[in-house]
Amino acid sequence: MRCQNIRTIVCSPLKGVLRKDRNGNLKSIVSVEHVTILDPLDVETRLDELAALEDRWLDGKGVALDKTGLKVLSEEFEKNFDAELPLPHIYPTPEGGVLAEWTLDQWAVSLEIQIPSQTAQYQALNLASDESSDLDLNLNEPSGWALLNESLRTLNSSLSSR
Repeated sequence: MRCQNIRTIVCSPLKGVLRKDRNGNLKSIVSVEHVTILDPLDVETRLDELAALEDRWLDGKGVALDKTGLKVLSEEFEKNFDAELPLPHIYPTPEGGVLAEWTLDQWAVSLEIQIPSQTAQYQALNLASDESSDLDLNLNEPSGWALLNESLRTLNSSLSSR
């Protein structure tokens, strides 16, 4: 065994020892010291993925998302989003924004976020009754996050009785 081919790596969510070939390609994992299992809907991870999109990412169209704005959104989400609420599915918009979507009981909820301004349009639609709710939110302010949290909590019957 050649020691120069064994290297310790640290990356989130894995820390361990890998064995690589002469070309630096991974051959095997020798040991794992720590693994952090992420929720498949982890917001920080998803926003990091979206930061890698480049202009023209959508069939020759689509604006790259502002990396600094995504970092701010990730930090504000971590700080202000109610941890008891379900995490959203997150998608990029062709205009360079972010779309967060939830399905809560009979409600389909979308939050379209403009990255540079950190403002958002919230829309909830009851799929059974066609009742709807629309809000404009300023995610630069804790009050915008509080209104988002309260609106989602109200629609989620498993949390609204608490």
